[in-house]
Amino acid sequence: MTSAFLYDASYIKLREISIGYSMPSKLLRKTPIKNLHLAIVGRNLWTIYKNTPFGIDPQATASSGNDKGIESAFALPAAYYGFDFKISF
Repeated sequence: MTSAFLYDASYIKLREISIGYSMPSKLLRKTPIKNLHLAIVGRNLWTIYKNTPFGIDPQATASSGNDKGIESAFALPAAYYGFDFKISF
C-alpha cells in the first residue's frame, strides 16, 4: 500500500541570515566610494521543524516534471556561507 510512504512535507527553515556593517561616510570622504557595506551571509542553515522522516529533505524532488514530491536518495542540502560586498561610487 503506497499510503505508508506518503508524508506531510510541511517544514520551517532558517533560510538565510546576514550580519553586516555599513562604513560611516566620514571614513569614506577622501575616497571615490560613496557607500560601502560588508556582510557575512549564511544560507540554508537550519531545518527547525519538518514532518518527513530523518534523511528526507521536504524540498527534495526527483525531477522538474509532473512527478513533484518524489524523493529518491537525494543528499541533504548543504549550508552555504559567504561574504556580501556592496559598493557605490
